Amino acid sequence: MRDFSEIRMLPNKSGVYCLLGSSVRSPYPAYVGIGTNLRNRVSQHLEYRNSSVTTGASAVSLDASQVGGCQWWTDPVLEDAIRLHAFELVAFDHLNPTLRSRGGIRSEARKLSKEGEFRTWAIELLENPSGTVHFPGISELTKTVQALTERVMELERSLQK
Repeated sequence: MRDFSEIRMLPNKSGVYCLLGSSVRSPYPAYVGIGTNLRNRVSQHLEYRNSSVTTGASAVSLDASQVGGCQWWTDPVLEDAIRLHAFELVAFDHLNPTLRSRGGIRSEARKLSKEGEFRTWAIELLENPSGTVHFPGISELTKTVQALTERVMELERSLQK
C-alpha cells in the first residue's frame, strides 16, 4: 500500500513521465510513458489502475504498489505530438526503464529521435526533470509515525520535569 496523494503535484500538461520502482538501495526507472495531461495519466496507472500496463492485459504489467515515485519532463516543445513521441523514444534509450509504453510510434517521431540536435536537447532535458514526487509505502509511513511518537513522548517527559 502506498500514499499516492502527491500525484496532485504533477502538471496538467503534455510531457513524458518515469514511474520509479521502489528499492531498498535506490529507485530505478520502472516505466516510461507520455501523456497530454500528466496528472491524469499517472492517476490512471496508480490510483485508478485502469491503464493497459496495470490491468494485467499482457504478460508483463506494472504493480502500482511497487512504484515509489515519479519524475516528469515538460517543455513547450513537447506540446507537439511528433516531438513528444520523439522525446519518449530518447527517454527509453537514456533511462532504460524496465517497461516502456506500448503506444504506436509514427515514423516522423522515430526519425526526429535520431537527429543529433534533437537528441542532444532531449538528453539535456532528461538530466533535469521538471519535477519529482515520492510515494511513501506503509513501512516508511510506520517508521515516520514511530519517530513522531518518540518525539512526542520526549516532549511530554520534558514538560513533566
